[in-house]
Parts: sequence; C-alpha cells; structure tokens
Amino acid sequence: MQVSRNLARAAAYLAAAAIGAGGCSRSAAPPLTVEEAAGYLTDETRLARLDTPSARLISSYDRTGGNDDFGNFVGPGPEGWAVLADLKGPGYVSRFWTTGEENGRHPVRFYFDGERSPRLETTLDDLCGVTTPLTPLAAYEPWCWYTFAPLLFDRRLVIMTRHQPRRPEAQMKLYYQVCAVPAEPGRRAETYGRESAERRERALAAARAALARGPSDAPGVGDVALTNRATAAAGGAAELLCAAGPALIRRLAVRPDVSGIASAAERERLMRALVLRIFWNDAAEPSVETPFGDFFGSVWRPRQYGAFYFGMSNGCYYARFPMPFERAARIEVRNDSAQPVPLTVECLLQPLAGWTNAWGYLHAGWRKSGPADVGKPHVILQTAGRGKYVGCLLTATSLDRSWWLLEGDESIRVDGEPTPGWRGTGLEDYFNAGWYYGRALARPFHGVPFKAHFRTVQYRIHQMDPVGFQRAVEVQMERGPNHASRGWFESVAFYYLAEPARADSALGDAAWRQPPEDPVAAATIMTELNDLEALGDYRGAVEWIDSFLERQPASPYEAVLRLRRLRYRAREEGFAAARAEAEAFAAATTNALARRQAEDWLWYESSSSNALLGVYCNMRSAVFLDGRYVGEGGDPQRLQVYRVTLTPGRHALAVKARDRPYPRWVQVCLQTHGGTFYTSPEWKFAYNPAGGWEAADGDDAAWHTVGGPELGKGPPEEPYVWLEPHAYVDMQARARGIWVTEGEFDASGMVVFRTAFETRF
Repeated sequence: MQVSRNLARAAAYLAAAAIGAGGCSRSAAPPLTVEEAAGYLTDETRLARLDTPSARLISSYDRTGGNDDFGNFVGPGPEGWAVLADLKGPGYVSRFWTTGEENGRHPVRFYFDGERSPRLETTLDDLCGVTTPLTPLAAYEPWCWYTFAPLLFDRRLVIMTRHQPRRPEAQMKLYYQVCAVPAEPGRRAETYGRESAERRERALAAARAALARGPSDAPGVGDVALTNRATAAAGGAAELLCAAGPALIRRLAVRPDVSGIASAAERERLMRALVLRIFWNDAAEPSVETPFGDFFGSVWRPRQYGAFYFGMSNGCYYARFPMPFERAARIEVRNDSAQPVPLTVECLLQPLAGWTNAWGYLHAGWRKSGPADVGKPHVILQTAGRGKYVGCLLTATSLDRSWWLLEGDESIRVDGEPTPGWRGTGLEDYFNAGWYYGRALARPFHGVPFKAHFRTVQYRIHQMDPVGFQRAVEVQMERGPNHASRGWFESVAFYYLAEPARADSALGDAAWRQPPEDPVAAATIMTELNDLEALGDYRGAVEWIDSFLERQPASPYEAVLRLRRLRYRAREEGFAAARAEAEAFAAATTNALARRQAEDWLWYESSSSNALLGVYCNMRSAVFLDGRYVGEGGDPQRLQVYRVTLTPGRHALAVKARDRPYPRWVQVCLQTHGGTFYTSPEWKFAYNPAGGWEAADGDDAAWHTVGGPELGKGPPEEPYVWLEPHAYVDMQARARGIWVTEGEFDASGMVVFRTAFETRF
C-alpha cells in the first residue's frame, strides 16, 4: 500500500509540469543519439567550437550562502524521496556527481518525458561503474560517485533519490551536482531506453576505450609536422613557431634542454621562470600567457602524467588543446631565469579549407592570490567577449594547517547575471572528488596530480559541459567558507573567444610566480614520493629527492633518501646494475636506519623465496602470514618492515587490530619475487572472528568485504602528517589504508582483516 501511495505521489509530481512538456513541433533534423553524445567525450576539436550548447549546473549548494551544501533539493518527491533535478528537453545529462550516501546501494530514479514510473531505477554503484567497471567514464573515487555517460531525454527528465534529513549533525549528508546540456536548436533527442541496450553499451564501450587510449599523436591525412629549435636567452625570448592560417594546431610539444642545469631545485624553478605566450592573427598582445609548466600541467615542478589535453612524458611537455586560427599563429617562450634555455618544438598543424566563425581562439591566463586577499574570492577568470569557459588548473596551499581552504565553492557568472547561475558545493566537488581528496590520480578531464598536507594541485576540463557566454564571464573560487581561510591560490583558466584578446593574466615577476612557501613541506616528503610512484613518475621521484636534499642538506634522513634514490635506479636498470653500489653503501654508511634498510634490500635479492612485509597502521595491530605471527604495527609515524620467506602456492595474510575511531587505517604490502600483494578494497574483515582465520585455508566466506574506492585517503591522515622517510620503493604507493566499513565502531572489539593469495616464482 505504501508503494502504491508513493507511486501516486510521483505521478502527481510528474503530471504537475507535464502540461508544458510537449506538444511543440520541431524540425526534421536528425535526433541526437547516444552514439553522437558519447562521441563528444573524445571529439578532439569540439572544445574549440563556439556553436555548441552551454551547460548548466544543478546542485545542492546552500541557498542561504552558508557551508551546508548538502540536502538542498530542487523539490520534494513522493514520501521518502527528493528531486535532485527537473530538466526540460531536449538535451542530456553530461555529468552526475554525488557523495555523502552511506553506500553504493543508495537508490536513484530517472523519470523520462513525463512518464509516471521511473524508466531507470538503479543504485549509485550500478550507475557509476562500480558494479561493472567503466573507468575513466565513470567511477567511485575517492568516496564520490560520478559518471560522464550521457543520459538523453527528449522532453523532460526528473531525477530523484532517497531523501536525506537536512541536519548538520546527520551522519549522512547528500551532496550532488548534475550538469545538463540542451540539444542544438531544432534537434530532438533520442530518449534513454529507446535505443537498444546493445547500442548504448557499444557507444559507451567505444568512448571508454578511446579515453583510455587518449588522442592520437600521429599526423592525420593532410597534417603538417613542424619542428624548430631555438634558445631563449636569459632575460630574453625565443620564437618557437610562426605559422600561416587558416589552420588548427592539433598538438604542441616543447622539450626544454635542462642538461646544463646541475641543480634540481633550479630545474624546478624553471617551470615558473619560463613563460609561454601565444599570439593569434598578428595581435600585439598574447592570448595565452602562463608559466611554462602550468600550461602543460606541471605545476611547481616537472610532473610526468597524461591528461587528455596536456601532460609531460620523458621531459617533453605537450598540449592537445585544439587551437584554430584564421591568419597567423606565433608561439614564443620568454625566459625570466638567469641562464639560457635551449628548446625544441614540434607542432602538428591541420590546414583548414576556410575559416568559420564557429571556431574560437584558445586563451589561457594565470592568476595568483594569497593571505592578503582574505575576505575576497580567488578570481580564476574575468573576461569580456563571446566565447566559452572550458576549465582550469588550480593550486591550493593552506597556511592554517587544515583543509578548510578546500571548503570554498566555485561560482560562474555569465553575461552580468545578478547572481551566479553556476553554484558549486565545494572545491574538491568541482574537480569530481570530495572529502579533501584521496591519493594522486590523473583522469582524462580531471585529476589531482599533487596532494600533500595541506597543498593540492587539481584540474578539470569541461569537455562535455562547457559554459558559454555572449558578453562576459567571471569564474571564482571561494577562499574557504566566507573567504576566511589564509592560504594561496594559483590558477590557469582555459577558455575560447570569438576574437583574439589579451590573456586574462597577472604574471608579475619571476619571484612572484615561484611556489608559495609551505610550513609543513619538510614533513610530507614520503607522501609526495608515494604519490609520484602512484602516478608512475619515478624520474620525478628522483628529482624530488635531489631537490629536497638541496633544500635540507642537514636532514637526518639524507642517507635513507640516497638509498631510495639508488633503488629507483635499480628499478629502472635492474638490480644487477646497482648491486655493487648497494653493497658498498651498506658497508660504508654510518646511519643505522639506512644500513638496516640496505641490508633488507640485499637479503631480499639474495633468494627468490625471500619477501619483505611492510605494515603501517595507527591501530595497534598484529600481523600473521599463514598462521605464523610475524610482528606488530601501530606507529602512525613509521612503516614497520619484516623479513619473511615464502614458497609457491596459496597463502593467507591477516592483521588483527584494536579498532579505534576515525582516522583509522591498516596498510600492508608484501613484496615477493612472484608479485606484490597489498591492502585493497577486496580484503575482508570481521569483528572477533572464531579461530582458524590465520591459516591459508581459513573460512572467511561470511566476512564483510572492505569495499570502497581503489585508492583511499593517505595514509597518513590528519592529525598525522609525518611519515618517516624510508627506502622501500613501491611498498606503499598502491596499498590502500583500510578500515571497518560495515557496522558500528566497537571500541572493545578486535577486528581482523584478511586476504588469501597465490604466489608463483
């Protein structure tokens, strides 16, 4: 009976606005299909077109202007349900993001085109690619569900979810963001479900595969490959490229030659001392003017990773933003450093048959604001003209030794709106994350390539949801709630304009552009090294060790870090290439910690049956391998490493821990010659289990699965910041900190985490 009443209420809600939802005739233009909409995800030139529709955001932002950006719905639904969005068609949902629900079984309903029953009734896990993996198209990371899989609707789409009580003290706080894009004028949309399931699956699979591959760097038919070498003199500039139009730059790659710069710290500073400038159509002022590294995603120091439109690989910095121009393009690098820098540029140029006003010119500008700006927002972009905002790269450095700076919301004001039409729910939410982020990650259109206490670098590209404007746009980030947080913001805004204009940039001098001093930087080196490993940037890890030791020459961990540097070399070249140096290091070092870790390494390499077991917990823990007690963990400031031996076959790894309130974690990594095994969402746990769980054949069928995202937060997590440097490469980078995820915290109980695995040498 209750179900019937709820359906009746839903039908009444949907009928209330159905009168205006249909009845209008439209042209016979072909309808927007799921194949076409999914194709937008990997369309490498769509970003530069000004004739595409503009997105809008519907979110749970606090309507009072406060920081309670949860539980604020568009309206009530049937009893126990709330309306997240009520959208008029034709169009599609290009992005769905949410967090705060208890688990991925939380239900969501989608009512299409005035239907009285939900055509799509699903859970967050099913919608966002947890049940069936869809990364990078959709995912659950970190503790946030999101999907870019387009949901098309012709006349109307109403999205509902189970209602959450809107109380600040409530445990569950539902935050959400829905981006909606209208179809092009005169077109209808093929409503979800009217295409076959096979068609939708094929379209999404193709988009997912294309995103995983990334754009092709190979010349296309008719493309022209241009190369040049030039040296930017100290205090001077070098012209890298001068090309005639109409044409479109598909790829720009620049390789600075830093072989003559011996200092790692100086190589880092070069990222901000060099300035990239791009001029369109012989304009006197640059339309792109940013620090060199920032434009390519390497903020503060060189960082190797790849997003869809920018990245760095083996010292080559590349951008794939589509850059059309009508008459001429000129690219130069200004050098504000004290030494000359040779540069090599490669450019893929696609000639255009003619020019159309549908194209926009790429613009990019850099801004910085700091503690003197408390009380005011950080302005990411403020410009006039016709165009569209397509994303940004943002750094945040808190001086309050907290994450509160990230509690600010983004806002976008278009064409002089009295109040911003785009209102977000939190800085991390805008970048498709939440809860002060997890580990470093790089996705095609969003990512966090750097995170340490209390600093972050994040980026987002509006591939599917650009914000168009006819006269002006202003993009701002709140400086924590009420603009009250002390800290630094730095940003690069990416946008297109119908005509070349001066970049919205405030570069200042080279000293102003250098990274802000961070009060806890000396304590976060292990967090940064682990994240570099997680990104696969081992060369960057070597560079960071060198730079750190230049700045901290008296560090008591100098010997340990030099040993870690040697292990990075062995990882790249093989142990045989580093054996003699490792043996000499172990014999000569007077640092007891470094000597023990060097001896552990040599012992590990001496036999294929030798393995190293690392344990890092802030819960007092005992570790067991195949029923044998190995040792203890529980020090939140250091990794404990034990020597163990293994034979090929099935094994069980278990940790018995005293539970504690948040923050709590158990992180384990077993490095063997037959593979590495570490804590992950697949581990299981139970409170006070019966005996026998230690053995390899122990029965854990009734235990809970840890679950959650693949990469968690840290560890360490605040208030713990310091993790003692060590030389165990790849020991922690991919091991997740796990904890009890089902049931209530039990201070009196013991919890056991367990996994079984196979080794083959």
